[in-house]
Amino acid sequence: MELINRYGGQGPTWAQVSERCLDPGLGRCLRSVSRHEYSFVSSKPLGRDQYKETYLFVYRKDTVSVVDTYQYLDPEDAFSREPFVVKFSAPGSAAEELVLIPLHAAPHQAVAEIDALYDVYLDVIDKWGTYDMLFLGDFNADCSYVQAQDWPAIRLRSSEVFKWLIPDSADTTVGNSDCAYDRIVVCGARLRSSLKPQSAAVYDFQEEFGLYQVQASAGPSRSKAQPQYTWHSPPRTVSRKGP
Repeated sequence: MELINRYGGQGPTWAQVSERCLDPGLGRCLRSVSRHEYSFVSSKPLGRDQYKETYLFVYRKDTVSVVDTYQYLDPEDAFSREPFVVKFSAPGSAAEELVLIPLHAAPHQAVAEIDALYDVYLDVIDKWGTYDMLFLGDFNADCSYVQAQDWPAIRLRSSEVFKWLIPDSADTTVGNSDCAYDRIVVCGARLRSSLKPQSAAVYDFQEEFGLYQVQASAGPSRSKAQPQYTWHSPPRTVSRKGP
């Protein structure tokens, strides 16, 4: 709750949560830690087996609003958890509207799933006619899951349309590994122009809240990747451990 309250006023906060963790009392809980009114929008439970996750966006109602949503249909069955696409209105921002596309990639399918986000990009353009998009989440985009030789085949990386805000050298984990699993990728002239240069960073919530390793592992499994824009601020990411 503290993480959501910290960033929720700056823009939509994204999380991936297991099906059992999606508490109907989330709104009441948020109101208990903030004087601002929050709302949230979420996908249906997603996953190929009994374990399901839900994509969840929490946002402060006086800063942004939801314009439209849709669940990507995934005609090629490329994703373990298909992206839940949300268009937000952001008054006062350079883009005015932006589309958020979350992904929690299956580790051993990470290369294929990240590449397939390019198909989601084309689908959003066809559906909504917008180019201002933010792809974000636990891509598992480093170490043994995505290696240096894999990047040229990933269209989301090889195309100059996209700007990757979190470098390969970043550590977005809370464990002993040093991997840039969580990423934020931006496209669209208006949205890219609103980005503050060199502002993307990783927020170490484990150090901030003085958590032991076991406590941090029980909570969000990653640090928070956090770029800054010339409007309120962009969506933030919080991950919860899952397969």
